[in-house]
Amino acid sequence: MKRLSSCLTVLGIWVLASLLAIAYIGSHPYLGLGIAVLGGIAFGIAAFLSYEAERREEREGTEKSQKQSWH
Repeated sequence: MKRLSSCLTVLGIWVLASLLAIAYIGSHPYLGLGIAVLGGIAFGIAAFLSYEAERREEREGTEKSQKQSWH
């Protein structure tokens, strides 16, 4: 469930940034381009952070199971 939530958050950021960029491209092309670039950066950061959190949870789970097997 946590993974679905993080995926939906990343998707939401992408959709919001894309729609904002499209809305401004007609009247202010440079503003639309700036919004698109900032949206891409936000998308990349959000995707990386959700991936890193998932990997960290997997590592902690593996470490706990290894400690329990030694006892």
